[in-house]
Amino acid sequence: MEYSRENLPKSKIKFTITISKEEFKKYYEAAFQKLASDVEIRGFRKGKAPRYLAEAEIGPDKIFSEALDTIVPEVYKEVVVSEKVVPVSQPKVQIKEFDPQKPLKFSAEVDILPEVKLPDYQKVKVKKPKISVSEKEFDNAIENIKKSYAEFKQRKGGAKKGDKIEIDFEGSLGGVKIESLISKNHPVILGETKLIPGFTEKLTGVKKGEERKFKLKIPKNAPDKTVAGKEVGFRVKVKKVDEIIYPAIDEKFVKKISKFKNIKEFKDHLKKTLLSQKEIEEEKRLQNEVVKKISDKVKIEIPENLVNVELARMIEDLSARIQMQGGTLDNWLSSINKTREDFQKELRGQAEESVKINLIVSRIREEEKIKAKDTEIDQELEMLKAQGQQVPNDESTRRYIGNILGNRKVIKKLVENATK
Repeated sequence: MEYSRENLPKSKIKFTITISKEEFKKYYEAAFQKLASDVEIRGFRKGKAPRYLAEAEIGPDKIFSEALDTIVPEVYKEVVVSEKVVPVSQPKVQIKEFDPQKPLKFSAEVDILPEVKLPDYQKVKVKKPKISVSEKEFDNAIENIKKSYAEFKQRKGGAKKGDKIEIDFEGSLGGVKIESLISKNHPVILGETKLIPGFTEKLTGVKKGEERKFKLKIPKNAPDKTVAGKEVGFRVKVKKVDEIIYPAIDEKFVKKISKFKNIKEFKDHLKKTLLSQKEIEEEKRLQNEVVKKISDKVKIEIPENLVNVELARMIEDLSARIQMQGGTLDNWLSSINKTREDFQKELRGQAEESVKINLIVSRIREEEKIKAKDTEIDQELEMLKAQGQQVPNDESTRRYIGNILGNRKVIKKLVENATK
């Protein structure tokens, strides 16, 4: 067996492999014996017909195909091991030349794990700010709690600022209804809900059952380009008008919604929770900043297959989140006036960067010899099962989870070093 290697763009390689007549003959013979054992020809026991009859019954093409199914993967694997490359896609095989009187020649094109030349990542530094909770952030948290426990009372008169109303509305241009400007049972908090500029202001003073018509100019940067920058007519029917009654944050309320004995304990806990959330967010920000700085120093030819896999994962994750909220990806894309193809093009850059960072972090993990412990893998498996995920505890899964946990350790170490 002889082969040559051609390096192609984006970490793709092409092997051209030649198998001698003598070598292929062995595989052809093995293929014939395998197929002949099942041949039934009248006058002969199964698998016992003369060779020339069995070959005629099977057909040379079928024998050749059977031989290829064995020799191609075997020889391809030998070449991959010899070249010390790691394929990240299935090979694209093409038979170049075959004649019973000549050697077999075929090519195998495949994406491989690229070489990652690391920069001096130990010199990457970032500034770690001091984290605290401002009065405004604390007050906003209190307001959100009040909103969560708010009660609603039907407003007898016209709607006022801060009231919650429920409406059906539709927008039309030139007498034609616009699908993106139609909604049923739409909740609106007067003075707070952001729709089209000027929309909620037109509803001040409305009463239940009332219908209003008005015109508004749609912003030029609106997602729906068919109405962007144009004046649209709206028809709004009011279905509900409720006054929002917010609870007072006193000891009675605190005891009702929590285990705390007084307001001070409740507020102290709230501040600690907010601080913890900000610390987690800041840690994620630092992680992104550090790995981005390292990534900017590295040039990698990223395999298309890895990008496509990451892109599919990102879209699947987004689709799952939208479904949890009761929607669908297609409906969401329609609401922002995008096709799947457009959205995939926009996400592709993020997918490429994600793959690049993962390759860099994995390379650092190898360089630093950082590994997850078996007990840590066991804990992660237990956590996934507790979340309802069916995860097998096999070698492949444990290796995959171990790599993820190892990468987390790498990023944590990078941040610790960068913020010294």
